[in-house]
Amino acid sequence: MIDTVIVLFRSGIVLIFGVSVSLLFAGIKYTRKSNLAIAFFYIIMFIIQILCWRMFGLQTTMKLYPLITHFPTVLFMILYFKRPWSITISSILTAYLCCQIPKWIGSMTAAIFGGRFTEHIAYFIAMIFVYYMLKKYVAESVLQLMSRSLRSCLLFGAVPAFYYFFDYAS
Repeated sequence: MIDTVIVLFRSGIVLIFGVSVSLLFAGIKYTRKSNLAIAFFYIIMFIIQILCWRMFGLQTTMKLYPLITHFPTVLFMILYFKRPWSITISSILTAYLCCQIPKWIGSMTAAIFGGRFTEHIAYFIAMIFVYYMLKKYVAESVLQLMSRSLRSCLLFGAVPAFYYFFDYAS
């Protein structure tokens, strides 16, 4: 039972982290109205993830993640925030790559100290640290680079896209 609660909590935190980093890279400004829309989006996405998890199981839900989370995030950023498709997709792919950093730190911690609990703790701490570093030192530069031209945006998004497709293919 406790493992289920931890997995659900971790899934919710990963959702918030990934979408938040995507929004950072896309240059979304936080206002009262946008904060409400983003909070509503998080709730809807988390409910969809839980429903898929209950209906199909965890493994299938993870395989469906691009359809149940990434695709709706693309639509949300394009339709609600009116962001260009190139910046939106590159932002999400780059955020996906950034989501791996806390995952690797959590895995290394578990390998060194043993146990799933230490992995979760390290993962959450790493997520906070990575988000802070991305917001403070990376997000503005990424947005400037992607906003230069369609070509620079696509070139920038190419590496995260290759990683994304490789990760899901394997």
